[in-house]
Amino acid sequence: MLFGLLAATMLFSSCQKEQDVEDALSKQTSKNKFSAFKFDNSTNIVAVDWSAQNSKFYYWSTQGFAIFGNFNDTDPPGSSSYPFSVLAGKIPSDIVETVIYAPEGGGVNKCYAYYYDGTVTSGISNDLSFHTTATPYFCPTGYNPSNIVGMSVDASGKLFTWFNDGKVSVGRSLNHTHLYNLTAPRSYSLPPGKTYSQIIAIGIDRAHSNAVYTWYTDGTVSKGNWLDLDATAAPVPFD
Repeated sequence: MLFGLLAATMLFSSCQKEQDVEDALSKQTSKNKFSAFKFDNSTNIVAVDWSAQNSKFYYWSTQGFAIFGNFNDTDPPGSSSYPFSVLAGKIPSDIVETVIYAPEGGGVNKCYAYYYDGTVTSGISNDLSFHTTATPYFCPTGYNPSNIVGMSVDASGKLFTWFNDGKVSVGRSLNHTHLYNLTAPRSYSLPPGKTYSQIIAIGIDRAHSNAVYTWYTDGTVSKGNWLDLDATAAPVPFD
């Protein structure tokens, strides 16, 4: 029955809102938890970002399942995991990070999946190439996709990209393929005791003063701003 619903969503027009798809999937899977693919193990998480459609954080796993919850709870009551697809020829582990936002000037909320091969697709949470096929994106000089540890967009439409050398660049969501056309890489700080290699993903909650959340491989999440990842709160456990 679930696969029938997924097939039906492929017939929705590109104007179908992300929330409508998630509501349908949530209702369908509410009694069918994929317990073998729980997100409690942080190493299973490949990407995270915040969606304005329902003010939830979306998590994608290396096993090809997605779920939406809170910054410190991947599976709160009423939430269930569901399968997602990537572009043909790719696998979930090829994803560097995902970014969720509506294009400047309005429009459908989209999920942008950035891959290690230097391409990006746009879609919805259960089909990351639903809207567009692969398009090249561009890192600052001296950087490549393997240097990226987190990406997200703030309320003003700025696209932030954090790198594994302690630098962050800023582009515009209007041109989501250019990661530094507003601000060249500048330094950001980590919580004490954390390393860049521990960062799983970074997401900005645009509804709450652009709060920046950072998830780490030790199963913790911190809250801060784009230049200081624990400016507001030190890391706390998530599950």
